[in-house]
Amino acid sequence: GDPMLFGRADEEIQTLKAAGIAVEVVPGITAALAGAASIQQSLTLRGVSRSVAFITLAQGAENLAPGHPISNPSADTLVYYMGRKDASRIAQQLIEQSPNHGINTPVQILEAVSTARERQWGSTLSELAAGKADQWFDTSSPALIMIGEALKQSAKELERASPEIDNGLQDSQILSNGRRSA
Repeated sequence: GDPMLFGRADEEIQTLKAAGIAVEVVPGITAALAGAASIQQSLTLRGVSRSVAFITLAQGAENLAPGHPISNPSADTLVYYMGRKDASRIAQQLIEQSPNHGINTPVQILEAVSTARERQWGSTLSELAAGKADQWFDTSSPALIMIGEALKQSAKELERASPEIDNGLQDSQILSNGRRSA
């Protein structure tokens, strides 16, 4: 993933600069966008989803105390980073409190996104709230929880799809036809 989103980039950059070390940041692709590409589903969808929120429940020591209620963003599509241990609670709270998400809202969970170990689980908020994914999770892999109506098509396709992931281009060389700079 991109260290500029829910990473420690700021602390590491400041530490390096304070030590007089020159810093260059090479941008990456955040896991949410890599995950959307993996399931071949946009996180926004014309007429269905106009907004996306990237959320983490990981907190620094100076933030909210443990057990503090999760704030529900009002976005149409939600992507939770590092939410594995709170997955059922997230789903239950969304069902009870979110005007945008109900029991049949599609859910996609992706572990180890864009690696050879990537796994996917698709269902609904009610199934997630009932703990149906709890035994599926691999605690040694990072997980994304993606929630929203924009994911409905990929949930249907995942039910029909093979569990095999085609990594045909994984080790291929990709050639560009020019150099770009920002």
